Amino acid sequence: MDKESLISQKYLEEVVKEENTFLIFFSPSCEACVKELEFINKSYKENELKKKPILITASEEHIVDKFIKDKDIPFEYYFITEEELDKKIGVGSIPLSFVIDKEGNVNMGKNGWSSDKSFQKELIEKVNSFN
Repeated sequence: MDKESLISQKYLEEVVKEENTFLIFFSPSCEACVKELEFINKSYKENELKKKPILITASEEHIVDKFIKDKDIPFEYYFITEEELDKKIGVGSIPLSFVIDKEGNVNMGKNGWSSDKSFQKELIEKVNSFN
């Protein structure tokens, strides 16, 4: 994967113009993020989740590359600096997920993770509803 390291606002605008976009901000060192990505990966591979997410992280590239490979995660991933994450996105804590429509409106936003089955089912249903 070619990683021109930082994801840009321009890139996000281009992606969002094309289709509804499912974004997940994460870190491989965040236990809740790992659990969410394992669930999302499994749900996608089992065809329960219909929308492939785009992953965004401020973690070190070599750590993320190894994590993605070890977990066999088939999703695109991009890097952003901590400063950009805080300043441009305003992320307080991760995991943080959004579904953004073609006009740039946030249709769904979720912060944190829960092992509760009803929470997980609702997340999949919400993401799929914007497919």
